Amino acid sequence: MAELARSVGMCRTKLYDCFRVVYGITPFDYLRNKRLETAVKLLNEGKTNVTQASYAVGYASISHFSKTFKEHFGFSPGKHLKDSLTLTK
Repeated sequence: MAELARSVGMCRTKLYDCFRVVYGITPFDYLRNKRLETAVKLLNEGKTNVTQASYAVGYASISHFSKTFKEHFGFSPGKHLKDSLTLTK
């Protein structure tokens, strides 16, 4: 985040505050949400499993990915994958 702040000519704290005012969430939360949305798209395509989707969006820990996914969407990535595969059949 320090590099981003430098590139837009702000201190890190000011960037954080401005980002939060505009988007209503922290830069970290924004990035996490985008990563999880990408993971859902990958799972919906049916070409990747949970492990592959996790690594593809930058999670090194599958358990952390699964926990974060479930907190965000209310269901596990495995359940989502199973449900999306059932719908496409």
